[in-house]
Amino acid sequence: MSEVGRVLIAFDDGPLVAAPTWTRIDGAGDFPDQFVAGYDCENGRQTLMQQTQTGTATVYINDHDEGLFDPRNSSSPYYQKLTGRQILLQLYDPVRDVWEPQFQGHIDTVSYDIDGSAINARGEPINASIQLNCVDIFDFLEGFGLTPGYAGVAPSHLPPGSSNGVWYPETKPNEVDGRIDEIMGDVGIDSTRYVAFTGNVQLQAVKYDPDESALTALRDACDAELPFIANMYVDRYGRFVFHGRYARFDPEAVFANVGDTAIWNFHWWYVGDGHAVVADNRVQLRELSFEQSRSSLVNVAVCYPAFMRPPEQIHYQIYADPTSITAYGHHPAPPMTDLITARPEYDTNHGHPTWDRYIETFKYAELLVKNQKDPREAVTALNFKTVAPTDERAATVWAFLTQVDVSDVLNIKVGYPMGTGLTGASPADDYFVEGRKLQVRPLQPGYDYVSLDVQVSPFVWGADTHSVFPAYVGGAT
Repeated sequence: MSEVGRVLIAFDDGPLVAAPTWTRIDGAGDFPDQFVAGYDCENGRQTLMQQTQTGTATVYINDHDEGLFDPRNSSSPYYQKLTGRQILLQLYDPVRDVWEPQFQGHIDTVSYDIDGSAINARGEPINASIQLNCVDIFDFLEGFGLTPGYAGVAPSHLPPGSSNGVWYPETKPNEVDGRIDEIMGDVGIDSTRYVAFTGNVQLQAVKYDPDESALTALRDACDAELPFIANMYVDRYGRFVFHGRYARFDPEAVFANVGDTAIWNFHWWYVGDGHAVVADNRVQLRELSFEQSRSSLVNVAVCYPAFMRPPEQIHYQIYADPTSITAYGHHPAPPMTDLITARPEYDTNHGHPTWDRYIETFKYAELLVKNQKDPREAVTALNFKTVAPTDERAATVWAFLTQVDVSDVLNIKVGYPMGTGLTGASPADDYFVEGRKLQVRPLQPGYDYVSLDVQVSPFVWGADTHSVFPAYVGGAT
């Protein structure tokens, strides 16, 4: 059963409790109406070629009745129960009568602004504006240092010369998820708080220095599958998520193979302008900007595994498109070096012979160049807003506002003055959701004001339309 309320805090549970007891603070129990003035939250990344960073949220509080969140008020039942506590932010869908999670994480800092211009008869201020500044699970993983003897394999299994660090052994076939399971177990993250697809490569044995970040080890495992395209992010439920390459190449097939919306609640959304809404019953977008830019071109890339032997072979790991370089200049991919890829593993369903780690990582470079060697339209601004529940557009708009998440796909249909515009053709007008930025403010008794900015990248940038890898036919993800 889902929780009820915009903002809920686990006042009496620790940061790693998987199913905490939530207390609603927006107009329920001890908390008066207007106690919560709204919240902002964001997660994901701006573009495909960026690394996902810690998601953040800010909750705006008006504490003007009983000093419930006064840090010096020891008589408050919530005294010393804010910093570090778990927090859950939700959005209400008035059409379906459902509360949908948007962010779950921890309260990182609490900041206070005392309004001295509004005072009572004794000259005391009567309002404190408070901000709860929150972070998602990436922050916890970044701050967790791997400790020898407490993380990695048991000391008796360490190879010579590695006892001064944290050692993870080579994985078995298709076990990027196995490495993730090991790291999450060392950190103490419950299995219900992360989702790890299998991946399609084995990982090399690797040693980390004492107190090196758990997030670093997780990024290494993810990048070994295919940098930028194998995705590591925090979903709207607050869970750490790893998706392998095929969730990007063929998301509908992988979603069908997973077969459980609790693991991946994938959507292929159809959005558009007013004409498209009338014609196709699409979700109405309020703002669209796009560009063609040289900065998004990739026409040369180098990618190689760690411990190359001999290192002089690096020049064999470069893939370039001379035609694109001649036309647009030299545009290299971001670094994809020293990956801990051990070897690829393709099961018999893929019908493809196993190749070594050098060919595997070379194909990473090949895929990125083939996908991004030519200019194409990249959406730079995409905004959606509230409509009244009685509006004929309400069902599609509210479903989108409350459920869209990183790793979904948008198909966009928007006209262009006296031109063609985006016609809704697929895959040309399909875009992969990379990030979200949500603003929620109480508006009416039955629904909120919502402004949602969605960051996307062209679907074809992360797809495998050039058949560099075997097609997905089930199995590893």
